[in-house]
Amino acid sequence: MAKIIEVNVDNLNEYDLFCQKSQKNKPGYKNKETWAKKRFKEGMKIQLLHVKETKGYTSRGFIEYIPGEFSWRGIIAPEYLVIHCLWVVGKQKGKGYGSELVQKCIDDAKLSGKMGVAVVVTNRTWMAKKPIFEKMGFSVVDEYPPHMELMVLKFSKKSPNPSFVPESEKKFGDLLPAPEKKGITLYFANQCSYMFGLQNQLKEVAKELSIPYKEIPIDTVEKARACPHPYGTCAIYHNGKFLTYTYETKKKFIKMIG
Repeated sequence: MAKIIEVNVDNLNEYDLFCQKSQKNKPGYKNKETWAKKRFKEGMKIQLLHVKETKGYTSRGFIEYIPGEFSWRGIIAPEYLVIHCLWVVGKQKGKGYGSELVQKCIDDAKLSGKMGVAVVVTNRTWMAKKPIFEKMGFSVVDEYPPHMELMVLKFSKKSPNPSFVPESEKKFGDLLPAPEKKGITLYFANQCSYMFGLQNQLKEVAKELSIPYKEIPIDTVEKARACPHPYGTCAIYHNGKFLTYTYETKKKFIKMIG
């Protein structure tokens, strides 16, 4: 037996934000909680999958989505709802719960008069994968080589397509300073609760390699759109050159930096 619960400011203490839910008192979760409270005011919704197991109901998945005007992804999607995250874990995979969560977003988009739903997908990392959206009628409308695609479910064929932010608009400057010429530069947003752990890990990597380390917070939607990578939540540079947007192991980071 399962149910989907909308998490908001009023019931946040009763439920959870799913990611790192067992570490509610740790900085990573707290940072995400503070970020989420601001986004709820902008129309963001988090739908939590609650499944009844031997010890009662527990969260086993979630979907997070927000109006395109406030999306923390490097895309242009006004009048669409944009899915930030979709995740179902453990034994609950393959039971159709992911589709139910996506359908919640689709229903909300229709009720609120949006043009449709958009999502950035990739065949790598923890981000949403393409197959579930293909199954639900989404199609690819833009690409960011080599690993990312922008998928959309439009309610009318006449509606304009969302797109990735053009490279010409993602210039370092007042919003986001350029990465340091030497060492590691991390651009990060608390949209992901795992960023705090990444920060600590990169500090250790920099210390072990005896190189400088700098953090640049992405703390507004404008900065998220200007982020050098369309993930909008994380971009790691080494010696001024883009390295990755993914959370790797310490050993792999050291190997990548070489």
